[in-house]
Amino acid sequence: MHYQTDVATRLTTPKTLQWPGRERIGVATVALALLISSYFYVLPFGEIRLFSLLPSGVRPYELALVAFGLVIGLRYLGHLRILWQESDLHRSTRNMILIVWAGVIVTLILGEEQGVLASLRALRFTGFLLVASLLAVTVSTRRGRDILLGVMFCNVLIQSVLSFLQSLGYIPYLWPPKWKLLYGARPIGTLAPNHTQMGIVMLLGIAVAMVYVRSARFFLLRIICVLAIGIMCVSVVLLGSRTAMLGVAAYAVFSVLQRGRTAILRYAVLVLGIVLVVNFRGELLEEQVRDAFDERVVEVYERGGIEELSSYRLSIWRMFPETIKRHSWVLVTGSGFQNADPVIHGATAMHNNYLHVIVELGVIGFLIYANWLLKVYRSLRHAESQTVDTRGMVLAEEMKLAFMAILVTMLVSETLYAQAAMATLTGQITFLVYLAALGPNLTPREVTS
Repeated sequence: MHYQTDVATRLTTPKTLQWPGRERIGVATVALALLISSYFYVLPFGEIRLFSLLPSGVRPYELALVAFGLVIGLRYLGHLRILWQESDLHRSTRNMILIVWAGVIVTLILGEEQGVLASLRALRFTGFLLVASLLAVTVSTRRGRDILLGVMFCNVLIQSVLSFLQSLGYIPYLWPPKWKLLYGARPIGTLAPNHTQMGIVMLLGIAVAMVYVRSARFFLLRIICVLAIGIMCVSVVLLGSRTAMLGVAAYAVFSVLQRGRTAILRYAVLVLGIVLVVNFRGELLEEQVRDAFDERVVEVYERGGIEELSSYRLSIWRMFPETIKRHSWVLVTGSGFQNADPVIHGATAMHNNYLHVIVELGVIGFLIYANWLLKVYRSLRHAESQTVDTRGMVLAEEMKLAFMAILVTMLVSETLYAQAAMATLTGQITFLVYLAALGPNLTPREVTS
């Protein structure tokens, strides 16, 4: 059984805010909107002068996750058990959470200090996945879905504009100075200092903007989304993230495979958006985009081909067979969640999501992880074929393509996992794809008298 089980209709209706003559908006939906917004502001509170009394490592999204869990999450624990029984997607989500905590136990056995850090990261990872699952019991109407999708898109749009203006020099680097020394002054807005998160968020934004281009009733909204796509595409290049460039290219290729000749319209929208944005500053911006692409892709490839383009990743991947031969026990127990350092000599990660999971969680853990990814993909395919409203069908299709592109980026990065460098990226990805998977279960708008 896939995600089509109509679980939401059998669960208690969430408390709602009501206005005469308008559809009810659940308090849980409002809380989810605030929570997903917090995923886009990962600047540490304590390192900002205004919040200097707070611990230096505290992030807004961490406080939001705790608050959401206490106010909303605890009310729906019983509902999650029904989801785990009735839905393949959510059962695989539960299994993913369980194997992560099994990995934490291994880490605690091998080293107490690293185990504490692993426990904190496992809590965040668990929170991201549980919030995504809770969408199935807190969002029951298309309007609720559309509100959350709009909130998500607005936050992505804000980040794209921030990144774009930072690239042009209008807005300064927002993180404290020490982070600039560690990661460089990349145009990352208020997302993680590692520019990969911003790049993948732009990929998600392109897919969501395409949803509105294809389904919005208002022509002005479509024009705004075309411009947004242009800003996001340009921002990916100016950002210099080759992982994100790979993701956008994979998204474009999968679009052609999905739509064939009709994908020409999609490319036309992408090109139109880029042309309109580049013309914002004429030749100056065009030269800046060309120079950024040449520096990060063309010149690097000319220096040493694919090996140079992959940075030091190829050398790490070549170490994998030797790593397994030297530490064959990791195939059984894994090195422990967020404890790959002692096993991967000379690196802190495999820079390949799939290999990294094998190292940390073992073969069984990898199979559970792969099963989870497969269930997500199948749920999106099911939603694409079974959703009856246009917005929902287009959302499922675009998220399926974006998710496939993310699976490609995982060959060169830990895009969908628990790495600290990616901050809230797993939460952002799972929120969108689980929201898209809701399609077949959602009811039309309910209007109160």
